[in-house]
Amino acid sequence: MDVGLTGGQFENFFPCYLVTNQALVVQRVGRSITKFLPDLLPGDRLDQWFIFDRPVATPDPVALVRDQTPVQIRSIDGRLHLSGCVVEQQFGFLFCLSHSPGRAATWSELGLTVDDFSLADQSLAISTAISLQKTLNAELQETIENLRTARDEAMAASRAKSTFLSVMSHEIRTPLNGILGMTQVMIRETSDEQTLSRLDIVRQSGEGLLSILNDLLDLSRIEAGKMALEAIPFDMVELLSGAHSAFISLASNKGLSMRLDIEAIRGRYIGDPTRIRQIVTNLLSNAIKFTESGSVVVSAHCIEGGLEIAVADTGIGIDPDKLSEIFGEFRQADTSINRGFGGTGLGLSIARNLATLMGGTITVESRPGEGSRFTARLGIVRVNDREPEVDHAEDAPPAAVSLDSLRVLAAEDNEVNRLVLRKILEQFGVPVTIVMNGREAVDAWNSKPWDIILMDIQMPVMSGVEATRLIRKQEELTQRRSTPILALTANTMTHQLPEYEEAGFSGVVAKPIQVSLLMQALLDTIETPGPDPRE
Repeated sequence: MDVGLTGGQFENFFPCYLVTNQALVVQRVGRSITKFLPDLLPGDRLDQWFIFDRPVATPDPVALVRDQTPVQIRSIDGRLHLSGCVVEQQFGFLFCLSHSPGRAATWSELGLTVDDFSLADQSLAISTAISLQKTLNAELQETIENLRTARDEAMAASRAKSTFLSVMSHEIRTPLNGILGMTQVMIRETSDEQTLSRLDIVRQSGEGLLSILNDLLDLSRIEAGKMALEAIPFDMVELLSGAHSAFISLASNKGLSMRLDIEAIRGRYIGDPTRIRQIVTNLLSNAIKFTESGSVVVSAHCIEGGLEIAVADTGIGIDPDKLSEIFGEFRQADTSINRGFGGTGLGLSIARNLATLMGGTITVESRPGEGSRFTARLGIVRVNDREPEVDHAEDAPPAAVSLDSLRVLAAEDNEVNRLVLRKILEQFGVPVTIVMNGREAVDAWNSKPWDIILMDIQMPVMSGVEATRLIRKQEELTQRRSTPILALTANTMTHQLPEYEEAGFSGVVAKPIQVSLLMQALLDTIETPGPDPRE
């Protein structure tokens, strides 16, 4: 084929042209290629500057002309992507090329102008850009829809998970309430050492199961970002001493010595004492669990911006390559540990997450066979160095409450829970009237005055929340003094508690019932009578 174009016409029709001989040695270079590859000169081999994508191997130009094979080449630096065909001229082999439409998205990055395209290429570029815009818009809409679907699915999965945990928490806590509640009743009723020992095993086993359930719920709250921390004043020495004392018996049984070095941090702090105690308790539990001989030491001192609490032991230690894994969920340094020592592998993960929520972290130093040292750094505020002055005249003990004269109404639909609650209160001489649902509770409240109502939440006919709302509404309408109402429930997940407060509950006691907590809540509530709307 003999096109017969002059040199100037080459530039107008094919700004990206190349002319080579049969050995693919460059003879001429078009202006658009020179713009990007100024060092490409006649005499250079084509494969020094370009890679053939089609055909895949460096071709024979005679064969390209004969077979009319389309050509696609790209510069070695990756910037230019050219496509076209080859025609044979009297002066050599003419590569009639243009910037690849498939790479139109990069044209603006290259800074291509109209001069870089032939007249046909300009038309092609415009249509390609329009087509590309339409394609991008369609892909954007598809991506938005996919993101919406993924968001909706994630939210549905999160709701399903919360519902599952809420239901399972209630269903596990309910039978546990019967086990632990009746165990506490029996412990108070017997003096036989062998029986007490057996009952203590039942109690410990039940509390172990409850601890696992609480860990799972805590993990769920943390993952969902729903773990709320308190900010109240408390005595740090008292907190650490209490946590330490809880493990003295267990350590003594294993022949371990325990030491407490916390004098340097005496004073009151602002923070969440319950969650700090949970962190320390977890570290102490692990230290004693994995230490067969030697000692466990709890120490604390103030640091810039907070407090540092350390728990050191002389236990089995941790391999260096396992240190990074122990804070993972359901992870332990050695899978055989679970068989030898038990545990879910959640405690350290939860403890570190709690420390992070407090603006700190937990680190570990350990050597196999020598022991470990876990250090919790917490960003909590120290209020003062001394206990606050107490006005003993105002701190006089309240008048003794006559429990046997209390008028207690309880609403509970579960037969076992009714029996447990009745037995617990009987041991303290507290008479109780028990009804089976919220509707009956409202009717009983209407029939006569009560000193306090213990209200289950999940009941047939009418729930505890509905009953409490109705009672509060009627109190407001009739100007009747507010009756204290305690929620006595297995539904104590974080997202459920605000509903109880909004409904008008005076407090919450979680199931399984701990006798001491129930009685303390009972006394605290009746010692603070509800407001009289007539005053």
